[in-house]
Amino acid sequence: MKERILRFLTVSTGNILGIDIGTGSVKIAELGRKNGRPILKSVGIIDLPESILQDDANIDSTVLAETIRKAVAASGA
Repeated sequence: MKERILRFLTVSTGNILGIDIGTGSVKIAELGRKNGRPILKSVGIIDLPESILQDDANIDSTVLAETIRKAVAASGA
């Protein structure tokens, strides 16, 4: 993973979408390049709904997927 990030920061012309699934929210960050330097193009944060927990150890993957879609839409990525 570290090598992929370093490669992007030195030669890539595309964008990278980062997703952080935390205990209370999903965060999205889109990185791009401008004048050969990495820039933050967009960001989105959506709180995880309480309905995501099915029990103490499992989450509802359908609810998680929908929350990720909402975070991407909120970011404009």
